[in-house]
Amino acid sequence: MPAPAHLIIAYAAGASEACHKTLQGLALPHLQRLLARLTMQPAASGAQTSYSTPHERALAQALGLPCADGRIPWAAWHRHSLGLPADAQAWAFVTPCQWQVGADHVSLCDPEALGLDEAASRALLAIVAPWFAQDGIHLHYDQPTRWLACSEWFATLATASLERALLRDLRPWLPDARAARPLHRLHSEMQMLLHTHAFNGARAERAQPPVNAFWVHGAG
Repeated sequence: MPAPAHLIIAYAAGASEACHKTLQGLALPHLQRLLARLTMQPAASGAQTSYSTPHERALAQALGLPCADGRIPWAAWHRHSLGLPADAQAWAFVTPCQWQVGADHVSLCDPEALGLDEAASRALLAIVAPWFAQDGIHLHYDQPTRWLACSEWFATLATASLERALLRDLRPWLPDARAARPLHRLHSEMQMLLHTHAFNGARAERAQPPVNAFWVHGAG
């Protein structure tokens, strides 16, 4: 018998009053016909301040992964899906990105807007990897806007998904300062290192936005 299929519709509803009013009069005949053929599961709701989105938790549950808030091991699962050898190490994703600092907020810009290709991402990785290694975090290339990071303390660190912080004030989504003291220090060090680095100087000449920060997510 084939394994059951799951349909997860991300961002299908929200907690705001405007969303509730819209849904009351929204006609979705195609979706209604599809849902009539499926078996409904309990709603994957949650607070809008949770590190993990409802659809992430629903997907993790369908895959048999741990669902603790902010501790769904997406990076470790990604390695498993690539067929890499299983190990007892804890993993996380590290996404190079741009932070824009305003008078009363710090925004996380869309990493895709950086236009990083593999060569630029690998060059940047070579620049920052020694700084991470000093704190026992070992970086490995995965994709232009996403690296894999290995460190024993990712095993218990709760991190917010990139979707939670994207294009918003990122400060509420940073990991707990006490639990992630090395990360908070690395954030400051990377901003100082990359602010005047030739890597960003060359990007400025090409009218490309600077890479001045990183985001850790998917730890476990």
